[in-house]
Amino acid sequence: MKKKVAFTVWNERIAPLFDVAKSFLVVEYDEKNIIDEYMEYVKSTDFFKRIKDVLSLNLDGLVCGGISRPYFEVLTSNGIVVIPFISGCVQRVKEAYFTGKLNEKPFIMPGCVKSRHRILRRWNMPGQGSGRGQGGGRGMGGGGRGMGGGRMRGTVDGMCICPKCGHKEEHYRGQPCFERLCPNCKIPLRRE
Repeated sequence: MKKKVAFTVWNERIAPLFDVAKSFLVVEYDEKNIIDEYMEYVKSTDFFKRIKDVLSLNLDGLVCGGISRPYFEVLTSNGIVVIPFISGCVQRVKEAYFTGKLNEKPFIMPGCVKSRHRILRRWNMPGQGSGRGQGGGRGMGGGGRGMGGGRMRGTVDGMCICPKCGHKEEHYRGQPCFERLCPNCKIPLRRE
């Protein structure tokens, strides 16, 4: 089965921040071989246009430097496995990705060796924490204190709207609108 992974690129290195990266090395591969490599460009800095452009690449994975939490959450909720906080020469990072050595120290962004584990655990990155979805504990999870927790979770408190076509859906407390896509336009919804 053919898959696609993209590496953010800046000056032949992994771009330090996904949020503003314009160049992506896209690699198509199957279980045994790399099938194709090509460059794609995402020039928009608008959150919603950028998400739409990246989703249109039909990626299975994304390797990048830093990434803000909203981008991380929207991409992962759309089935893209995001591997953040990576640095180094793109070709060497690509080799490490395909040989399973991407978690080694030379490829982890400086200053992220300890914090990378903590951040990914807090964001519930697959394989790095307590699992995906509505976990317990602090933050976005179902238990604990912080955003989205408590007895009011899941109650309707407004509307989410598509900025392009105007489609509306009920907003549920504790579930950000940007985590849901418009069924017509396939872009993240905004809070009305």
